[in-house]
Amino acid sequence: MKRLSINFISLGLLLVSVLAVFLQFSPHMPTMGLDPSWQFGMNYAISHGLSFGHDVVFTFGPFAPVYTGQYHPETYSLMQWGGLYLALAFWLGIAVFLNEISLTWVVVFCFILLGMMIERDSLLLSLPLIIGLAVFKINDDEQKCNNYYLMVGLLIYMFSALGLLTLVKGSMLIFSIAIIAISSLLFASNRKHLFAIICMVSPLVSILVFWVISGQTISNLPSYFTNIFPIISGYTEAMSSNGPLVEIIIYIIPGLLLLLSILLQKILENKNKLFLITVFSLFLFLGFKAGFVRHDGHALLPASAILIATMLLILTEHKVQGRLIGSCVLLAVLCWGVIDAHYVKTSTQSVTDRIISKYSIFWYGLIKKGENIAHLDIQFKQAVDTIKKQMNFPEMDGSTDIYSYNQSALIASDILWSPRPILQSYSVYTPALAELNRKHLIGDSAPENIIFSVETIDSRIPSLDDGASWPELITNYKWIEIRDNFLFLQKREKFNNAQKLNSLISIKSTFGQKIVLPVSSKPIFMQVDIKKTFLGHILSILYKPEQLYIRVELQNGKESKYRLIANMARSGFIISPLIENTTEFSMLFGEKFLLNNKQVKAITISPVSGKNSWQWKSEYSIEFSELIGPNSVEPSERYNISRFSKGLTDKDLQSTGNCTGSLDIINGRLASEAGEHFASGLLNVNGWMAISIEEGVLPDSVYIVLTNKEQGSQYVKSLSSPRPDVGAYFKKTEMNGSGYKVMADVSTLNGLFELEIAIERDGKVMLCPQFKIPLRIKSL
Repeated sequence: MKRLSINFISLGLLLVSVLAVFLQFSPHMPTMGLDPSWQFGMNYAISHGLSFGHDVVFTFGPFAPVYTGQYHPETYSLMQWGGLYLALAFWLGIAVFLNEISLTWVVVFCFILLGMMIERDSLLLSLPLIIGLAVFKINDDEQKCNNYYLMVGLLIYMFSALGLLTLVKGSMLIFSIAIIAISSLLFASNRKHLFAIICMVSPLVSILVFWVISGQTISNLPSYFTNIFPIISGYTEAMSSNGPLVEIIIYIIPGLLLLLSILLQKILENKNKLFLITVFSLFLFLGFKAGFVRHDGHALLPASAILIATMLLILTEHKVQGRLIGSCVLLAVLCWGVIDAHYVKTSTQSVTDRIISKYSIFWYGLIKKGENIAHLDIQFKQAVDTIKKQMNFPEMDGSTDIYSYNQSALIASDILWSPRPILQSYSVYTPALAELNRKHLIGDSAPENIIFSVETIDSRIPSLDDGASWPELITNYKWIEIRDNFLFLQKREKFNNAQKLNSLISIKSTFGQKIVLPVSSKPIFMQVDIKKTFLGHILSILYKPEQLYIRVELQNGKESKYRLIANMARSGFIISPLIENTTEFSMLFGEKFLLNNKQVKAITISPVSGKNSWQWKSEYSIEFSELIGPNSVEPSERYNISRFSKGLTDKDLQSTGNCTGSLDIINGRLASEAGEHFASGLLNVNGWMAISIEEGVLPDSVYIVLTNKEQGSQYVKSLSSPRPDVGAYFKKTEMNGSGYKVMADVSTLNGLFELEIAIERDGKVMLCPQFKIPLRIKSL
């Protein structure tokens, strides 16, 4: 009786804890940013009946809100009922092996579940492991097998949850398939054939049922799964980042000890040992990949995964005790502590607060569900209105898409969103995905409008993201306006589905070798085919490949280094002119001279370790093409380019002592760099100037002065530019407005000039003698 009471308390505590973790009665609201935008995009796609796998190709499926926790009135029920379904499967799986377990261990498990598991990925990833362990107990315990109909119902429910899990996050498909396969084999090996069939059939049926419940059509289901694989396979290289090696080591050691503790258990049959080692190895490996491929805050996932794995082993096989498992527990806690200290710095108080908060939110949401929903609707509307006011997009007729992310801004603006299949450009990881997005732009569903911003991640070369779509955007859309770092484009009446590229040359090269670009008056498009070695492929599966970089040398001598993603570079991108921001992208629609300064002279590609790498084949191929188009050219006046001042001459200048201020950047290079600076077409200059820092007095105007012996002096009046950094440095708010910037048309000038600064105050123009920068101006 006492044992029964303890089991009842354990099951009750576990159920409440699991529901508090899975059910999201306090969801977060839409905001701006990369992650909130795709989350809002998922909610929009579900609520508007877009087809997953066709209209939307992403890591997540039509039950994405179960993972994201972002509120939307039309998807909240899917979030809650889907979360409840998975929670009950999670609880039932543990309940199978909860007999004879100390209540203390259950309390510890709940403590970890609520207080130490921050990453939701680790929670969802634990579900297939728990179901696998439940299968192990059912197969190993004849008494459980005697409760035949109960076990049949239990297996049907648990494995149906794996079907739902793959519709929450598609990448969970790999672990789910593995658990289904090895569970079926285990049952079949013991002649429990009905159980084996249930393991295989139940997930398939549940996928169909939940797919239809979410509003999707069955005919699109195959596309959902086939199009997920390029996203899964391309993630490792494209999204990798490096972190502390010590975090990897302290994760691997307790993981190996855990597997060793299973291997050394004499009471387990070899078949059962193999099963347990397999399911735990898969779980620990996938946790390793999920946390250490993109080694940043994602490392919290394996940190909690090793804790969960250790606790589940103890709960599953309570006889697995001794020094080895004790050491594993201590090292697992150490692993979590070290990683947590690096990214979160969780305190005892914060863990306690987190646990209390989850219990209280769960209780409040349970008893006041109706009131809670009404309150959430109000919060949602306020959040959307805030985004709409912040972005202030103009009204746009017809369907619209936004590049490269910030879907929240578009959706909140009540503009009809027509998303490309891979809705955020940084995640167009492979040529197959790039082609899906490119074809969308030339198909019947191509949006009438595009809102474009150059936004990349991880120091990639900016034109790499959705690079294959850039030629279609430039040739088939026309320039409307640019404001607030967004370029607004509209589809041309005469749509061009013909080839946009004219092949120039194909070459082979090796890492570290400088490649001089072919000469062309048009933008140059580059496709790079870099292949992994056999060992490189193996390492990519087990961990991640070495990063690649591209060094870009401009005609003006400036060099820049960027991250290059081999899989993305294969589909191609514009390499010259070098486009680094939205304004420069917009100039691809304008007169040629606008981007003369950004013409690329040469490139060099190499792995981060140097010229040779055992992970990448040193020889690779490049195909250069030139872009045909755009169909019309925007005049330079549309870009707010400064012209020479006609009313100012040398006679107006007065001499003065050194001015107070700085000349910072000339065409992307530090003005203080030795030697001649270079300009062709456009001259970009910025810095800050003041009359008196102490009194916070600023010039009325700042001029750029270009002096040449044959052509005399030319004057360009600058525009004001905010410089809060200057104000903060001098602790003078008046200095926030001290910045100046110039984007001047120098296409008519040629020769060696001296660049100087002049300031105007009370009608007097004074030359600042400390700025005398040699500037070579020529046409390319």
